[in-house]
Amino acid sequence: MTEAERRRAFAVAFIDARAIAREIEKMAPAVDRTNAPENAEYPWEQAGQITAPCKYTYPGLDLLRLPGGRAFLKLVKKALDDFEVAHR
Repeated sequence: MTEAERRRAFAVAFIDARAIAREIEKMAPAVDRTNAPENAEYPWEQAGQITAPCKYTYPGLDLLRLPGGRAFLKLVKKALDDFEVAHR
């Protein structure tokens, strides 16, 4: 893989990782409840139906299957590892 190809792959993975981070952020109940009532903490009502978080599939998290999904998970792992080292 050339340097240009590596840079392009990194840029695509970074964009995917930002999208994944946004989808995870949207799972918090305080974020955009009007437009996206789905959240990971409390059941919600939409169109007269009550949905429990454990029964919802969170379609935005399908982004984890993109090339940036692996990069995002590696970034999270590195952040956790670095936190452990810094707080010993």
